[in-house]
This record gives sequence, structure tokens and C-alpha cells, in this order.
Amino acid sequence: MNIRYKIFRPLAPGVQLAQDKTLSRWVVLKEKHKRQEIELAKQPRAGFATLLDQDPSGALVFEYCPWPKLAHYLDRPRLDSQWVIRVLKHLTQAIGQLHDEGLIHGDLHPDNLLVSEQGEVCILDLGNACKIGQPVQHFHPLFSAPELATKTPASPAMDCYSIAQIAWHLCAKTRGFSRAYRQQLQSGLIFNSKQRTELAALVPAAPAQFSYRWLLALTLISSPTLTLDAPMSLREQFRSGAGALPPLSAVSTPANQHHSAKLHTIVATHLDPPDP
Repeated sequence: MNIRYKIFRPLAPGVQLAQDKTLSRWVVLKEKHKRQEIELAKQPRAGFATLLDQDPSGALVFEYCPWPKLAHYLDRPRLDSQWVIRVLKHLTQAIGQLHDEGLIHGDLHPDNLLVSEQGEVCILDLGNACKIGQPVQHFHPLFSAPELATKTPASPAMDCYSIAQIAWHLCAKTRGFSRAYRQQLQSGLIFNSKQRTELAALVPAAPAQFSYRWLLALTLISSPTLTLDAPMSLREQFRSGAGALPPLSAVSTPANQHHSAKLHTIVATHLDPPDP
């Protein structure tokens, strides 16, 4: 019987939220784990769950992170593009640190990532991590690189595929990412791991500039009569990613419902729609 940790509720199979009665703090107990996870988790890393202890029963004791899983955010109808950029930046930085140590995570997917409302990331489960060149024992049908199914030796390109797949799901919930960036993500999802895009390319170089609301606002400003002649130059700027944005507070929305509906039609018909 564990007298130090009081079990509160299960978080996942073999993973429990518990209260450390000695230090009066919330912790996570992981009962089932692999031996290499203990060695890997002992090393503190930014962006990864912190291992605090191993209790007498053998369970690993991790610091509790109260953030929701990324899968929770993917259930939302729409995500903020700035938030998505922060998530991808933190994720790639943390995994890049692991790659610099000669390791890969090997099991990146939305249920293994805790994410804050500010876009900070806490990566869970190093149980399938291994050294580059070693075989990976786990395969996720959606987020694992296809070569993992054939027991190909581990390489950083495997984590790149998983992150590109995660980024693709996030971008599907946003508006404003350029077509060029979406093509970069597609390069991260190709089967040939040697031609797959690198980790740094999976984060947009700059914040997404144009959301659907901005397109509506700028079209309204540039075309008071709501005709298609005046906005032509701006439409080219939208496609190229150029052009300065006025403060949204300075943009008035159409008071007339007919004009508002016509504005939506102009944008939807004559500007490149986001990829599905």
C-alpha cells in the first residue's frame, strides 16, 4: 500500500493523478514503463514532463502539468493562427534538443502533448524514445512515419513526419497560413524519409498575416462600392503575403446585411480559399 501518494483519478491506462501527501503537491504516477524511460526522463529538458522520483512500488513520479492535451484543442471548430505558431515553435525546439542528443521521441501524437492556452508545450511519454539508428517498437496508424511499420532504424525524419502531421491537423483549423507553408508541410509527409523536410521548416517563418476577418475588412476598406475592380491589387498582395494591416479596431463592419453577404461572396469567390 502506498502511504505517501493518494490516488485521485486515472488519466490514462496505467497513469494516475495523485496527491503527494508529504510535499502537498499534485503528481502523476506512471505504473507501466520501460527501463530506458527512467534513464531518459532523469535528464531535465525544456518542454518535457519532469521526472521527480520513483516510488517503492516502481512507479515513476512525474510533475503534474494541468494543461489539456492537444487532442482537446483539435476538437474546437477554429484555432488562432498565432497560437498554432507558438505551439509548433515550442514543439520543434523541444524535439530538436532531443535530436541534438542523438535521440528521437518516436511516438508524437496529440494525446502525448499537453498544451497551454498560451501555446506552451509539455511532451509526454519517452517510453518509445530511442537512440538514432536503433529500431522503434511503436507505430501510430496516423501520426507515425510510414517507415516505422517496417522496423526501419530510427532517424530524426520520423519525428519530423509526426510533427508535420500534427501541424497539418492544426492548420486545418486555422485561416491565414500561406500556400507555400502548406506545401512545406506536404514535404514533411512524403514517404521517402531522405527527401522529407527538416524540423525547422515545420514552423512558419513569420506569423500568419491574413485571417478571413482581415480579408473581409481589407476588401471593405479598398472597395467602398463593393465592386470587383478596386480590390485587384490587394488580392495580389493577399496571395503574395505582402501588405500592411490596419488595426482591426479601426475597421467598421458592414451595417447593411445585404452588403455583408455580398462582401462574403466577393472574398469567397475571388480570393484563394484555404486548403482543406
